[in-house]
Amino acid sequence: MQIKKFLHDSIETLAFAKYWLLHLYAIPTITKLYDKDNDEIFVVVNGPSLQGDIAGYESLIAQKDVLMVNQAIQTPLFEILKPKYYAIVDTIFLSESYRKAVKTHFDEESFDRVCVPFQKTFELFNATEHNFTLFVPSTFMEGLKITNPRISTYTFSLYDFRGFEWLEKIAYKKALAMPSSDNILIFAIVSAIAMGYKRIYLLGCDQNAFLGYYVDNKTNKFSMRNYKHFYTNNNESDQVSYAFSLGEMLYHDSLMFRAYSQLQKLFASECAIFNCSSNSMIDAFPRASLDSVLGGGGK
Repeated sequence: MQIKKFLHDSIETLAFAKYWLLHLYAIPTITKLYDKDNDEIFVVVNGPSLQGDIAGYESLIAQKDVLMVNQAIQTPLFEILKPKYYAIVDTIFLSESYRKAVKTHFDEESFDRVCVPFQKTFELFNATEHNFTLFVPSTFMEGLKITNPRISTYTFSLYDFRGFEWLEKIAYKKALAMPSSDNILIFAIVSAIAMGYKRIYLLGCDQNAFLGYYVDNKTNKFSMRNYKHFYTNNNESDQVSYAFSLGEMLYHDSLMFRAYSQLQKLFASECAIFNCSSNSMIDAFPRASLDSVLGGGGK
């Protein structure tokens, strides 16, 4: 078993080295933001639990370093928290080839429905009067059509690497690779680590979409129901149909949860990552309440 793992890690390392030899132009720039004095950051993602968890604490969190993601700019909470950082990995509008590849994973109706909020997000990026730092995948920088001078852009890598742990730690800390590219939260945590933050607090990290997985017995197609973000209108359709199988989806879910565990294992001695979400399936990080984190303020 040890020999098999050694061979696997060796092959992955060679592939990792080959990738960066061919993509030196795409070396991540986020490490330029590293500061040994970076203390704490609140990573605010878009799970349904966020709405209730953050109520009463908004003004206190707004005084902290905040990282928001994906479509959050479309919500009132963006204007309240005024995040210092913002991350996107849904690169539908950054690459024509990627957009075509993504489209194959959805039925036509679901793909069109997914595209609408992405388009609006980019429109708001160019219209916002709020200054923030945007994190995007380095290989898609060429397709980034953001002209707003209030937004500065830094990059991280989309490359998945799971090999020798000593090399994993270096790669993740430099944002040269990710333990998995299956969820925006993974990129957000790695970004915070790359910037040197010592305490990372996670909000809105429900990660329980799999509770809504099902296969239609008539069409034999995999779909997902009850998929919501904290800002989702209850009247909106909550069903998304996919062109891939339940097995493929569960496989990617397993990679995602393994990634959280690996980040905790590798960086627990350097930074403390706390899950402050009241409803979350992530068991890799210790839990903490916002009340305890913020010294009893808020509610």
